[in-house]
Amino acid sequence: MVFLLARTGITLGLMLATVNWARNSGWGGLTFTLAPVLLAGALLTAIFAVMKPAQGFWRAGFWGYSAISGALALVIPNWLVFLTMAQDGVITAAVFYLLSPVFTQALSWLLGLDRLAPLRVAGLLLGTVGALTLVLAPLLGANTDEVAVPYIGLFIPLSLAIGNIYRKQRMPTEMSATALAAGMLLASGMLFVPLLAVALWSGWSGTGVGSMLPLALQVLLMTGGYVSYFQFLRQVDPVYFSQLGYLVTLTGGLTGVFLFGEAPGWHHGLSVVLVAFGVWLVSKQSRPQVSSG
Repeated sequence: MVFLLARTGITLGLMLATVNWARNSGWGGLTFTLAPVLLAGALLTAIFAVMKPAQGFWRAGFWGYSAISGALALVIPNWLVFLTMAQDGVITAAVFYLLSPVFTQALSWLLGLDRLAPLRVAGLLLGTVGALTLVLAPLLGANTDEVAVPYIGLFIPLSLAIGNIYRKQRMPTEMSATALAAGMLLASGMLFVPLLAVALWSGWSGTGVGSMLPLALQVLLMTGGYVSYFQFLRQVDPVYFSQLGYLVTLTGGLTGVFLFGEAPGWHHGLSVVLVAFGVWLVSKQSRPQVSSG
């Protein structure tokens, strides 16, 4: 379990570095969000088709689940990451992933999937303070454009949290991790192809194409990373699964410092401490189960 957590979290964190590399090499946000998703999805689907796929792999219901799951967990967050990095950096985008467990826990309460518990309430409050620290601190001296970016980033953990709960509640348990990864990548990529077509036709920004090296690396990371992702998800609940945010934040933040020369600010450190302690409180108390009767 620990190995799956580490392998998946580090792989997803490296994807943040690749997004920043692609942005610096000329890729637009929309094209680099969709291109690796489609290519990795097509590659996994081809591999799985050569094998003996489960009967449900070609059913419309499975592809509908995959499209929604991928939109929430992959396409929308990745696009928001690109927008966040465009005016801030890898470190800030990585810290937003640390809020995923807090958002997931809060939604679990609101949807009646979990009961309130004192330590979890305290953890949620600390996570909220950490989020406010991250988004409000730039007001102390940043210009208007820079201040606006972190607010966009708050939708990253929100989308991830909705996706965590949706995937676990609706996941076709008879499908293998490879099938689930292939379906999520390809179906969600195809879902947004019409948006890309409109963007190209109308000349919207974000449709540039840059070096093929970051694209190849991102396809490789996604191909292996999302198989591991579903292997992990099959074994844990949504809140525990969201602990991936720890490793995504750590890996992404370190790449920002060592690969891109970013300097973390005091608000990054304070936010990480508050959110990490909040998530520890959320995880410390065993979650009461909601009766189905």
